[in-house]
Amino acid sequence: MTINRSKTKEIVFRRPYRFVSSIDGVELVGHVKILGVILHKHLSFDLHVTELLKQCSQRVFFTCCVCYVIKGSPLIN
Repeated sequence: MTINRSKTKEIVFRRPYRFVSSIDGVELVGHVKILGVILHKHLSFDLHVTELLKQCSQRVFFTCCVCYVIKGSPLIN
């Protein structure tokens, strides 16, 4: 089995003040999305929560727009 280095990403979970060298030919990233969960290199979930809130806001706005089109009045007064 061979690893496709152009599709492979590397993330190192570490303390902020330590430096770790990366693998040659593999991109070192600060965060990665695995199975819908965004993992940050410092194990912070701020980015994940921000993305979830953004998606929720977009879906609520879409629902309000659809209700307005169907009923002719806004969902939230």
